[in-house]
Amino acid sequence: LAVDASNRILVGGLFQVFHANGLFRNIARLNPDGTADATFSQLGSSTEAQVNALAVQRDGRILVGGAFRSFCAETWPYLVRLNADGSLDRTFKPVINGDVNTIALQADGRIVVGCNVENASFGLTLCAECGVASALHASGGGRLVAISIVGDDGRHLSPCGRCRQVLWEVGGPALL
Repeated sequence: LAVDASNRILVGGLFQVFHANGLFRNIARLNPDGTADATFSQLGSSTEAQVNALAVQRDGRILVGGAFRSFCAETWPYLVRLNADGSLDRTFKPVINGDVNTIALQADGRIVVGCNVENASFGLTLCAECGVASALHASGGGRLVAISIVGDDGRHLSPCGRCRQVLWEVGGPALL
């Protein structure tokens, strides 16, 4: 979930029909009153696979991350940016080589993404939030101002204790 400056709610996940008109597929936008924003879907905002993370940039553009390899029937893997009206921002073409489970925004406008790296030992799993913190440091540091965390099953997740500490250190209490 993400909320834009007009209090419209963006919903991502794994669904074929979000509204009775059947216009939405894995991403939708609701008006502040909870009704479906049909103008958003008419612009072709859809993907063939799960949307894991959403973030709204200060200029209103929408970052969408997930397990998809195409968006709006075009090859556009794992991370896309939509204009505020829901149309695809074709000027944004990052190179991402795997599912995006987390999108974080920095105060200076930079974008940081993360993924879950799981293994047989739960305690050694690398959560997406820790991946974002590592990417933040590797890209020159800074402070995070927003983050969205979603599991592989599409459910919104609260960070574990370790990840809450890491996020507090890179974004402060407002990030939590």
